[in-house]
Amino acid sequence: MKRMRHVIYGAALIVLCCTTTLFAEGGPFPKEAQELADKAAALTSYRTKFVLETKEENGQTVRLEGKLSFQQPNRRRLEIREKGSAELAQSIVSDGKKEWHYYPATNSLYRVDVAKEIPGPHRPFGEIEPGTLHFVEKRGIGPDARLRFEGKPVSAIVEGAPVPIQTMRVDVGEDGLVRELYLLDPKGEQVFSQVYSEVEVNAPFSQEEFTFTPPTGVPIIEMGASAAIGNEKQ
Repeated sequence: MKRMRHVIYGAALIVLCCTTTLFAEGGPFPKEAQELADKAAALTSYRTKFVLETKEENGQTVRLEGKLSFQQPNRRRLEIREKGSAELAQSIVSDGKKEWHYYPATNSLYRVDVAKEIPGPHRPFGEIEPGTLHFVEKRGIGPDARLRFEGKPVSAIVEGAPVPIQTMRVDVGEDGLVRELYLLDPKGEQVFSQVYSEVEVNAPFSQEEFTFTPPTGVPIIEMGASAAIGNEKQ
């Protein structure tokens, strides 16, 4: 479980727990990035599947997969499991005010205040240092078109990483949502990837999608901001 916790924490830095300022509130940044950030901010909801791959200190690659649902303002449901396994490793459910973080394997349950800006593919440049983002190229045409950007990741991602990280690369769809995200070491080699698929924008959701019922007998640990969860699990 120690290895699994470490991997989940590494993934959480990107998808779950970073609460850095929106990139659009910094600057300067490329015109292409601003246009995509505006499109993403205009979306009311989305759902997607994703696969995470992260390289550990021993050189092995661990793969996780999951589902993510998001609805404005700040409601989400996220489930992660080790790829190929039926065992749920981590679940996060937010109703926009309170957020539950549940780890079934250890019967750990945290209730936290929802962050002002929930991270995810709807914040394509939220974890890149302002002033470092640059447009690389456009790849493909039509609905499969992707715009690639690179920049320096914020310190919350770099600090405590099992391997050195120098560059964040994001491939963004025409709707403003991230489709692929990579962390690269100083040699340009990939140490982390996050790929989204089956993306559905402005998807309808029921109230139950963002409702969490605590399992019977599991103690609830009250926390502050959701960014503290990753550090607490170390």
